[in-house]
Amino acid sequence: MPPGTNGYEPPFDISALYNPTLAREELAKSDYKGQPIEMLVHEQAASEPIGQLFQAQMKALGVNIQLTK
Repeated sequence: MPPGTNGYEPPFDISALYNPTLAREELAKSDYKGQPIEMLVHEQAASEPIGQLFQAQMKALGVNIQLTK
């Protein structure tokens, strides 16, 4: 929708949504010390591949995600 139209939302800066440096800084301030966090996945749709992607992204930040079926 063009500006001035009802419902127009200005574009947002996607880089503000993904900031691994800031994420690591915030994680360092928390009580998290690397303990595994269980994430349940199932065999329907794309649950497991999405879980694996999330697990890899969190590992890059230093978060230990354990996938469980």
